[in-house]
Amino acid sequence: MTSAIHRSFIGLFGISLCAGTAYADPLPIPSADYSVKATMTGGMTMISRHSRGKLRVDMQPPGMPQPMVAYFDLRTRKGVSVMSVPGMAPMAMEMELDSKGGHGVATGSGRRVGSATIAGERCDLWRIEPTNAEEKSADTVSCVTADGIPLRVEATVNGKRETIFQATEVSRAPIDAKLMTPPSNVKPMQLPKGMMPPIK
Repeated sequence: MTSAIHRSFIGLFGISLCAGTAYADPLPIPSADYSVKATMTGGMTMISRHSRGKLRVDMQPPGMPQPMVAYFDLRTRKGVSVMSVPGMAPMAMEMELDSKGGHGVATGSGRRVGSATIAGERCDLWRIEPTNAEEKSADTVSCVTADGIPLRVEATVNGKRETIFQATEVSRAPIDAKLMTPPSNVKPMQLPKGMMPPIK
């Protein structure tokens, strides 16, 4: 009798423990070629393209004659940002993609907390699992389609909730491989190990 009570108690304890624990899952990664037009904080506009694990992000800040263009390998999370200024040679710098999705792709793991429809596409809301104190305070939520296309990123910035990125148009179509490769005439600035700036 006593053994049966013990087994019942242990079983109930295990169930309650599992029910009170929220497990994070890997976020969907892009599986299709796509192009997304979006708006960003600060009045910027953006075009994000993905093909076969490569990401290209064209960011157009207000008042700048040409966009800044970043190229990333989603597997390594490393990339190059290229800036062209009229009358000057293009400048390039190594960069690293962070997990907060400020430029079109949220990576890492998270928990589903709902769903939404953005730019005519259904997406799941993912609360990103933080890996440090900064990410914890940001409390980033990304809305991602089932085939891995991020459509919106929200985060807390300086104590205020902001929409960092929101898609306005989505297209699924093959992307020319030439568009996904940095220009051959630029040499990225080599930064010391540990000083590669994250993309934010």
